[in-house]
This record gives sequence, C-alpha cells and structure tokens, in this order.
Amino acid sequence: MNTAPKWVTPGFILQYRSAPGGEAHLGYTVSRKVGNAVCRNTVKRRLRALAALHLSSEHADMVLIGRPGIDKLPFQQLEKDVLWALRRVKQKAVSL
Repeated sequence: MNTAPKWVTPGFILQYRSAPGGEAHLGYTVSRKVGNAVCRNTVKRRLRALAALHLSSEHADMVLIGRPGIDKLPFQQLEKDVLWALRRVKQKAVSL
C-alpha cells in the first residue's frame, strides 16, 4: 500500500485504498519503538476498538500504524483523529 493515500496524526498513521465491490481489509501494526509487548498489545486493542467504532462500515483496505506516544493519548483524542484522518484520506483518494 505504499502508493495509497495516508494521513499522519500524533498517535497513528492511516493508510487507505478504496476497494469498490471487493472485500474490505483492515490491518494494524505497532513496532517495538512504541514500547514493550504489553504496551504494544494495549495499543493494538485500542486501535481495534477505534476501527470497530468508526471504520467497520468502510468499503476499503486500511492499515492503522501505531506511532510512539499513542499509549499516552486519551481515547477521545484518538477518536477525533481517526475521524479527521478518514475524511482526509477519502478526499485524497478521490483526487487520485
């Protein structure tokens, strides 16, 4: 998905590629730069919760990449960021 539109927020990067008529996929990745295994698993659970709330109805392939510091951000801020990032990447995808 290197050519896919992406949007960077303080807590994560959202990569997006529309999948019209196809099956949508959602991926998560959190590197060791974020923290130890317990921290990374907590971050992945938070990313899955965000996706379940706000991304499950999208017909697109998306990847959420956790960034260092995401574990310190409140969930409400992450929700605002994911909604903003989704709007922005959709705009970028339409213009491609």
